[in-house]
Amino acid sequence: MENSTMDNGTAPDELSPRLTGAKIAEIVFCSCIFCIGLPLNCLAVIGLYNLVKANNAQPIYVINLLIADLLQLATLPFTILTFYYFQSIEIIAGLSILIIVYGLSIFVSIGFFVCISLERYVAVVHPLWHQSHRSPRFAIKVSVGVWLFPLLFCIAVTLVLFLLDLRENLPAIGSLLIFVFFFLVPLTLLVFFYVRSKAAITSSIGAPDVKKKRALRVLSAVLVLFIVVYGPFFTLSVINAFLISMGIVTSVGLSLMSVVIRNLSVIVDPILYVFLRNDEHRD
Repeated sequence: MENSTMDNGTAPDELSPRLTGAKIAEIVFCSCIFCIGLPLNCLAVIGLYNLVKANNAQPIYVINLLIADLLQLATLPFTILTFYYFQSIEIIAGLSILIIVYGLSIFVSIGFFVCISLERYVAVVHPLWHQSHRSPRFAIKVSVGVWLFPLLFCIAVTLVLFLLDLRENLPAIGSLLIFVFFFLVPLTLLVFFYVRSKAAITSSIGAPDVKKKRALRVLSAVLVLFIVVYGPFFTLSVINAFLISMGIVTSVGLSLMSVVIRNLSVIVDPILYVFLRNDEHRD
């Protein structure tokens, strides 16, 4: 029988590749992202490490952002492997772990987007407080919290939904909560930081401080990158989850578009390194 399985393993037919045109396109795209993103992020991390000073903690947040991107990149080869052997029990179990690691890396990246923007906002609007809280030690403590928060959040949401017997609606409700807490809330904060910083610079007496103008450029870059990369991804993810919960088969094009958008972050995030390096050279 073609679809039969064996007690002590997986039948040969279950390990045969069943690739469609969309899957092939996804494999090619993921391979390109991996080959470009890996050296790009590694070089950026090395460059940023050399920018860390006793009184400058901002590179630490960008380094953590890029480490989260490297973690996301590390899952891509295994994701490609599942396209060939997606019916193997071992691969399915591994895929679940990959999804968790991949999701956490995205949530952590978002947290460090907020940290980078918050640090620049405080430097502009609350310079005295910023001077006393810009040490690498303080940034490391904040970074540990950013890495832990998504994990604790996902565990808490899953437990609550199970206790309320909402397991059938877990994908839809979970996606909606993630959309609110990891997109709408961060987006609101990023917009607030940018608007308040720009207002503070505009209302200042005399010529605007050059460093404050550079900080505003970083804030605008973070806001634009966040909207471009994560806006379409989270929107498509919520739509996809609700369509599945209603028993509607989602289109392959929608899923492929989501994959393309969500992986672009590992290439565009190193742009922040360029901003920081230019600022250091001007100083």
